[in-house]
Amino acid sequence: MPISPVVIIGAGHAGVRLAVALKTASPAPSVVLLDQDQAFPYERPPLSKEMLKDGPDAIAKLYKDEFYAEQGIDLMRGRVATSINRGLRTVELADGSQIPYSRVIVATGARARRIPVPGASLNGVHMLRTLADAIDIHLAISQSRRVVVIGGGYIGLEVAAAAAALGRDVTIVEAQDSLMKRVTGEHVSHHFEHLHRLHNTRSAGCTEPSCASCRA
Repeated sequence: MPISPVVIIGAGHAGVRLAVALKTASPAPSVVLLDQDQAFPYERPPLSKEMLKDGPDAIAKLYKDEFYAEQGIDLMRGRVATSINRGLRTVELADGSQIPYSRVIVATGARARRIPVPGASLNGVHMLRTLADAIDIHLAISQSRRVVVIGGGYIGLEVAAAAAALGRDVTIVEAQDSLMKRVTGEHVSHHFEHLHRLHNTRSAGCTEPSCASCRA
């Protein structure tokens, strides 16, 4: 009886690197790499940077499209896993089909958290998580004069910088009293807030007397 494959749910960095590592093992197991995204696996950091400025041409794929077949990795794109049946040892998909597994690894990563306020689902309100999200935001920015970014962490600041580089009027809304408060100190936070203000991005919390941009 053939051995069921190792099924990896999620084709981000972790899922793809694991699939490659398994295929280079001796003996190499059969590997199924399952992802709900229709695109071939891609780098995520550019989604909040180059993708927003340059559009789909800036996509950076993890490997060439033909790489997966050449390595014997069964890449299943646009397929949504809905449950794992541990008794039958199968991964069940949204279309009703099942994939048997010898081992299953969940490498789906995090979800973007939707802000729980009225109007969050209206047209013109976007979340950034996938390539499709980045393409939608790139199009929205290209058709807009003003952009509001909710969240003053790394990704929010990168989105704000990309929009400002395209000449848009940008405002950052952050719940904390300083930018990147969870990951950095006061001086670094103020430095980046001042830097964004110099590039015509508004935010709250800058009180440095010497900051001419903040006083404006």
